[in-house]
Amino acid sequence: TVDLTIKERETESQLNELSSELESLGNRSSNIPLKNIEIRKRIADGIGISDQAIPFVGELLQVKEEEQKWNYAIEILLHNLALTLLVNEKNYKSVTEYVNNNDMKGRVVYLRTDLQLGKGVPEVKSDTVLGKLNIKEGNDFSSWIERHIYDKWNYRCSDDYSVIANSGKVITSAGLVKNGIKHEKDDSENKKNRSICVLGWNNLDKRKALSSQIEELRNLLDSIKQEKISVEKELKSIESKTDSVKKILEYNSFAEIDVDSITIQIQNLIEEKKILAKENNIEEIEKQLSEKKQRKNELSAQSEDLISSIGGLKNEISNKQELLNDNQSKWELLVQQKEAEEL
Repeated sequence: TVDLTIKERETESQLNELSSELESLGNRSSNIPLKNIEIRKRIADGIGISDQAIPFVGELLQVKEEEQKWNYAIEILLHNLALTLLVNEKNYKSVTEYVNNNDMKGRVVYLRTDLQLGKGVPEVKSDTVLGKLNIKEGNDFSSWIERHIYDKWNYRCSDDYSVIANSGKVITSAGLVKNGIKHEKDDSENKKNRSICVLGWNNLDKRKALSSQIEELRNLLDSIKQEKISVEKELKSIESKTDSVKKILEYNSFAEIDVDSITIQIQNLIEEKKILAKENNIEEIEKQLSEKKQRKNELSAQSEDLISSIGGLKNEISNKQELLNDNQSKWELLVQQKEAEEL
């Protein structure tokens, strides 16, 4: 049950985390995880600016609707960049001092942006990462992030082997990322799940994915609880059997606990008594014996009465004897007086 309890706690923790994430997504349009949103809010509140003044890169980028085939690969490629904050020169000093002097309760990454360097991007080709992205319009950082992606992250997008082999930077729709001589593909569980998406300003798909995950976790949690109850019942049964075995081991021989055998012996003795009663008229003998015992008790009582009477007679005889002896003495004295007078 220890393993099940740990698994239950972990599942409950994960369920609570996803539920909080889903609730948070309902109050905003971005796909940035709640823990990152909370860190940004802590910084913004700490230095007295709005959250929008230090946006996440992921809030400004979204894969074009017609290029959804490449959404998975671009999410993988730009995942860390999407969770990066953009800080302009005006807020740079305040942000840096606050981050340096306070516990952020998590990881925070930000880029110092010089908005003047975000001007002028050459023609964007459709088979590149930048060509498959929409950049949010009307934001102060839009031009800067466009230039930054063009300079650092504008990988070719192709599933053609010859392009993969001959390009310095390329990604495939399956998620293979090539950068020079390095090739990397991460097919870890849930990587293709929409719940891990961080790009874009429409989180409907992410909310659907999270809702599905939450439902699965709830079913898993119910299953764990039922299994836990079943295991606990089984353990109680085992404990009960163990106690019984311990009690049995306290006896010196099997005969002491052989109840069936003892029951049979008792029944046999009862049957034997019935047979003897029929053959020897035991009931009549027992009746006569009872009468004899009663007569004996009566005689004993009479004997005690006689002994008591004899004792009384003995006392009376003793008293008479003393009186007789006294009279005898008096008589002899009178005779002696009479003889003396005659002389």
